[in-house]
Amino acid sequence: MATLTHEKEVLNYDTGEVETLNDNFVQLYMDNIDLISEMIGENPTAAKIFMWLVKRMDKRNALVVSQEALAEAMGMH
Repeated sequence: MATLTHEKEVLNYDTGEVETLNDNFVQLYMDNIDLISEMIGENPTAAKIFMWLVKRMDKRNALVVSQEALAEAMGMH
């Protein structure tokens, strides 16, 4: 699989395996930090869902989840 621009493949000399650095990397623009803080204060459930989505999205920021599965994951079923 091709690496993204923020990722780097390196050889682990102990195991001989090629590892990807920054594989668990997410980035937010500073402009959005205030909005996220506001969202946490106004609607903690929305913030919880947002963080759940960010944590599970793939390297292309994509995620497919049904409303039912999301509600179950959030304990809202």
